[in-house]
Amino acid sequence: MMGHPAIPFRLSDFWAIYAEEFGSGELEVVGALPGGGLCRAVFPAQPGPRGDWAASSLVRREFER
Repeated sequence: MMGHPAIPFRLSDFWAIYAEEFGSGELEVVGALPGGGLCRAVFPAQPGPRGDWAASSLVRREFER
């Protein structure tokens, strides 16, 4: 999941988005993945609708319970 995804992960692939922050030309998003689990993805600014943006990195998030 680190680095450039082998299969493009798009912003619209999240099932739910819990946080997003835009800065320095990148959108950082924390959201739920299909099938469960959370991840953090970084999307460089791209032309077109945000839902079509491809991630430059995708990292699974681990949280303490």
